[in-house]
Amino acid sequence: MKVPGDVYPIWYGLNSKLIKENGVIQEKIWKVDGMYSPAIKMIVMWLQKALMVAETQQQRQSLQKLIDYYNTGDLRIWNEYNIAWVQDTAAIVDVVNGFIEVYGDPLGHKATFESVVSIKDIEGTKRSKIISKMPMV
Repeated sequence: MKVPGDVYPIWYGLNSKLIKENGVIQEKIWKVDGMYSPAIKMIVMWLQKALMVAETQQQRQSLQKLIDYYNTGDLRIWNEYNIAWVQDTAAIVDVVNGFIEVYGDPLGHKATFESVVSIKDIEGTKRSKIISKMPMV
């Protein structure tokens, strides 16, 4: 959803829930000191530990953006994190973490949490590159 005045489109509602309290609709953000705070504080703690062993400067920047996002709930920082994450092509360890999956929402706005850590298989990647260069018959 684009809001007038936004230079970059923001995925409003991705990390929040609308509730009605005392007759007023309010948005509750999933972040440190917001909704799910105890769990998100644990995520931040582990991401801070990951910063100490980041493989590349780009990975470190990406993880820091993710920490900043969880601390604030700011979706602009979420966008910055995703850009930094995509730019990290050199690291062997990859981290997918956040309120990402929107399949359960018919409108595709509200996300559920996903966290995956994967390790690049260097030998498997070499085999894939060889196969992709083979002529098709």
